[in-house]
Amino acid sequence: TADLYDGSYSGDLLLNVSGSVPRLKVNEELRNVQVGKVTAALMNEESILLGQGNVSFRGGSIGMSIDALIDGLTGELLLTLQDGAYLGTDVWHEVRKAWALFANEDPPTAPANPQTKIQSLSSVTLWQHGMLLENDQLTVRIPFMTINGNGLIDLNKSTLDYNLSGQVTEVPVFEDGSDMDKLKGVVLSMGLQGAIEEPDIKLEDRKS
Repeated sequence: TADLYDGSYSGDLLLNVSGSVPRLKVNEELRNVQVGKVTAALMNEESILLGQGNVSFRGGSIGMSIDALIDGLTGELLLTLQDGAYLGTDVWHEVRKAWALFANEDPPTAPANPQTKIQSLSSVTLWQHGMLLENDQLTVRIPFMTINGNGLIDLNKSTLDYNLSGQVTEVPVFEDGSDMDKLKGVVLSMGLQGAIEEPDIKLEDRKS
């Protein structure tokens, strides 16, 4: 066990070179770490996901070189996070903007520094061939809404493509004093596509 990313690390990397092709086995766990620092290291750029949480990865690869082992890495990535934020996108601003368009009303003022507060997040992701993440199970709690869904993240292209369903659990009340009482109980179908740092959000709604 060691200190890493403001939390603790445990795990091992095993490289078996007894056969004709080297085999790598990975079993890594990070607990109570700053997730933003972990994702920044993985993506080699500033993170847009912040918060404290746990990250674990179990998988492996085969290859004749370090690059081949990295490119072929496949396994399961588990992530949990508490009291964090997703920077660059304000989900509720996008919902309010879409609702205003539907109701033929003036859109809300765009936030100067858009972000979505995350109360909790849990994710199960299949890491495929080094840079493609298939996120089969995603659950996120943000103020007034619980979001479930799945999608793909392409780290090579820095893009994502998600299909999400957001259950509005209580009347949304915003900092400017306005509310959206008509949305309580509504399920929002959301498509999230494009650049990871600033994806496009498409919304539909249906009663639960």
